[in-house]
Amino acid sequence: MMVQNKVNFYPDGYAVANGGSCIDLPIAIAAGSMFEESYYQYLFSRSYDANWSLKNLNSLENQCEILSKMNYKLSVFDSMSWQDVLDKIFEIIEQKGFALMPVTYNALFYYLGLKSTAGHMILISGYDRDEEILIVNDCNFINHGLPLINKDYTIYQAAMRFESVRHIWEVSIKTMDLGNEEGHLYALQESDSKHSPASEYIKDYLSQELTSDDGLCKKDRFRNVIFSACNMSKAEAGDYMYNVRRQYLGWLHPFFDYFRFLEDKVIAEKVQLFANRLYKIRDSQITKVHFRLLRESRITPDYINALLIESDEIEKEIGSIIRENWR
Repeated sequence: MMVQNKVNFYPDGYAVANGGSCIDLPIAIAAGSMFEESYYQYLFSRSYDANWSLKNLNSLENQCEILSKMNYKLSVFDSMSWQDVLDKIFEIIEQKGFALMPVTYNALFYYLGLKSTAGHMILISGYDRDEEILIVNDCNFINHGLPLINKDYTIYQAAMRFESVRHIWEVSIKTMDLGNEEGHLYALQESDSKHSPASEYIKDYLSQELTSDDGLCKKDRFRNVIFSACNMSKAEAGDYMYNVRRQYLGWLHPFFDYFRFLEDKVIAEKVQLFANRLYKIRDSQITKVHFRLLRESRITPDYINALLIESDEIEKEIGSIIRENWR
């Protein structure tokens, strides 16, 4: 008999071209399947931290802290036994939660002969013991697993045999060298069915983050990474600037998208207008720095400071709006 929890699908996807979203998207969708607005709350929080806060975006603690504020609990399960993991998946789903399994791309798409050992996450939302099937959700299950480049992520669902998932899991934990005390499976569950509306959540999340007059943030990560390009060689420029573009453009919109849930639509539209302007300006700044690096032109701090003036002003205006309404 099939036992499964409903997954909310988001047709517009999560517009990040590549990279970190394959970890955060399944977490956001699991939360959003329990309370729709949680999908946007989670991405709003991660987006702010990616662009402006002092927090370590790559730490599990950052994800757990955000989810705790949203009334969810992210639990870690450690076992080298597939049967233990399978039993835990059954338990999580029966308790109305979602199982999150860390895997690698070369394990997930082993039949394609991929060599990438990059970390990835799949979402398990159901099972059938009799048919030995798990319901697996992933942002890359399309065209039979053929890798897609620079696509907008959404989520796809497939029924997979226990044995297939076991193989993927076992190869992954060996590839990532996960020992007995590391996460082999995660469970996302509601700790409370009460969830904050947009205005309240924005206020609670940002009240401790914003400074009085210093723009949008405590620390502008974008400014720091752009300055890091000053002494970069032409050979180093390509991958570095690609990653800057991915994080500081791709991770920008989820923060601003959440403002559309506000009751005050005038404020929401105003913030969105600033968001579009900031995106275009950052895109221009990254492009200009990248072109100079490729031409091996000298980049000075004064040149970068001059580029950043316009985006600094917009961030100050956005910060001012947020402080006036939600501090």
